[in-house]
Amino acid sequence: VVVVVALNLRAIWPLAPGPSAEKAAAALAAREQQQQQAVWRGVAQALEGAFERFPALPNGSEVVFTHASAQHLRQRWQEYVRRLPAPPGGAYHGRGIVIAGGGYQLDLVYACVALLRRMDCTLPVELWVSRGRNEQPSALEQQVLQEHSVEIRDLDAVLQTFPAALQQIHLTSRGFKPYLAKQIALVSARCDECLLLDADNMPATDPTYLFDTAAFRDHALVLWPDFWYNRDGPAYIRSVFATREPNDTRTVESGQLLVRKQAAWPALLLAIYIQVQTAFYDNLMRDLHSLGGGGDKQTFLIGALATRTPHMIIPHPVASAGKLFPPSSFCGKTMVQHDPEGHIVFIHANMDKELMRKQALSPVWTEDFRREVWVRWPQQEGSWTVFFVRDPVCDGGKWIVRPLDFMEANFTEAMGFDFPLVRYQLLREWAEKTLLTTESSSTAK
Repeated sequence: VVVVVALNLRAIWPLAPGPSAEKAAAALAAREQQQQQAVWRGVAQALEGAFERFPALPNGSEVVFTHASAQHLRQRWQEYVRRLPAPPGGAYHGRGIVIAGGGYQLDLVYACVALLRRMDCTLPVELWVSRGRNEQPSALEQQVLQEHSVEIRDLDAVLQTFPAALQQIHLTSRGFKPYLAKQIALVSARCDECLLLDADNMPATDPTYLFDTAAFRDHALVLWPDFWYNRDGPAYIRSVFATREPNDTRTVESGQLLVRKQAAWPALLLAIYIQVQTAFYDNLMRDLHSLGGGGDKQTFLIGALATRTPHMIIPHPVASAGKLFPPSSFCGKTMVQHDPEGHIVFIHANMDKELMRKQALSPVWTEDFRREVWVRWPQQEGSWTVFFVRDPVCDGGKWIVRPLDFMEANFTEAMGFDFPLVRYQLLREWAEKTLLTTESSSTAK
């Protein structure tokens, strides 16, 4: 889910807008859509002939890369970058939060934004959805989201001039996730200084201050680390993207990202180049374990490295929050990310979301719902061991993160408030305002 906070028309016309205000708002929206369509038309033209039409690589396959093939791939993306359109003049301004994805993720979006507003965060928020994926909120859901000043934006409308991207976003094959939607939403959002958030990522504090940190002031792109740490990715990948050691040995996750778009323009659009050609690049990175591939996350780092865009990765390793089952099974299913000073700032609950939804249907909180009791920090970044297992003891399994050498603390004490309870309350609030309200209306009829 990508949320972008930008110009808030309701702030300009706080009262019910009259005909002239509505006409001005419609004209502004049409102009913005035309600007973004022009951008994506230019990207599509730059991509012509650049597609690496290699078949998807099966798991465990080996690919022989020659110096000539790496050079060919490097020339392709460099030519694409040279042909890119410039950022649209005047289209990007101010700060905002961007979330991409609606549909089944709307409850998580609501919980995230409602918590932001509880924390007195006033950043504008844009939620980008795809009609072609049936992600648009119902009238009732839209009304509930707008209570927290969430603006709903249409991905399909801006992508009419980029059919290759629109086609990929609309894919519904089993196991396919439209990661490209996050990148398109980020580039299309109004903000120049943007915080990109996944729908299942919630703040531990108002994140507005991150825009004023030295880390962001000195870099166009701020990234957050993933669990994995690559010590020796294949040399040919570094050759293709002209990246250098040791920066490209770290992996990142894109549940949150801070960017100054006009300064990071080539990096963002190179990330899209890689993602549009996911059948080649993503499979290559995932199956050969070269840059910790999988989804969109490494594309931002590769884009920054390849285009020499000033960027940084938060130096504090990602922590894991979860439960401890006797005698020693730690089931970590929630990522805990930090600000540049090491303070907890984001809680990325990217596993077992269906379980949280089912719990929200219960009118009463119980301690059995608590999924984060302890938080563990690795003593050093490379000390994580990640197991993908089925474990009945660990709520069915999925994935378990066990650091070999860690520090540990009570999660609620580390957060300063009872985060699991608050998350349940917000998800319950969404259910009461939308799902349960609809069911009550149907029953009454």
